[in-house]
Amino acid sequence: MTFTKALIPAALAATVGTAALAENSFLYQEADQMLPASTIMINGVTAEADGVVAIYDYSTGEYGDLLGMEAVFAGANSDVNVELQVPAVSDVVAVLYEGGVKAPAMGVAMLEIELES
Repeated sequence: MTFTKALIPAALAATVGTAALAENSFLYQEADQMLPASTIMINGVTAEADGVVAIYDYSTGEYGDLLGMEAVFAGANSDVNVELQVPAVSDVVAVLYEGGVKAPAMGVAMLEIELES
């Protein structure tokens, strides 16, 4: 086996191992997102698989209407901007799904976002 052939499997194993360590999560720093908001800005999303970030109304402390969504890729996604079909007029919740949008309880990560009035 040549040196190059030995490096390829090692590099592949290292890459696969790193991807397996990724954990579904959000990175959000309190920002001056004012009401009504037509875009929700999330600093970072880490996803174990390709998926979708969905934004729901959360004004009652429960999942309300789906306001908008944005696709994300497996791994680290920075500066995820979710355009809302209907502007948010109160607090929202971001839900990360693997694959497509499902029921909110089937999300793999969630983030409550308090918007300023």
